[in-house]
Amino acid sequence: MKGPDISLVIPAYNEARYLPRLLDSVEVARRQFDAHGGRIEVIVADNNSTDATAALASARECRVVPVAPRNIAAVRNAGAQVATGTIVAWVDADHRIHPDTFVVIAELMRNP
Repeated sequence: MKGPDISLVIPAYNEARYLPRLLDSVEVARRQFDAHGGRIEVIVADNNSTDATAALASARECRVVPVAPRNIAAVRNAGAQVATGTIVAWVDADHRIHPDTFVVIAELMRNP
C-alpha cells in the first residue's frame, strides 16, 4: 500500500470546540480526494491541551503528536517531522476546508 500523497497538519491547543467542524470538512475533502485516487493523513500536533482536543482527534482517526513547548513554530514543525506524505499542508483548527482542497493541491503540485 502506498503512503499518503498529502499530510495535513493541524496545530492545536484546546481546540475541542472547533476541531469537529474542521474534521467534518476534512472528511468531505478526503472522500473527494479518494475518488481521484489520492490518500491523505491527518496529524494533530497537540500542544498540551487541557481539554478533549487529543481525544477528539484520536477518535476521528487522526495521528496525535504531543508537543510540549508553547511555541507555534515548534508545534507546526513537530507535525511536519512525523508527516509521511509527499506534500505537507497546514490548517488551523478553527478553519474549514473546501471539498476540493486536496484535489486542487495535488493538481497544482503536479504542474508547478
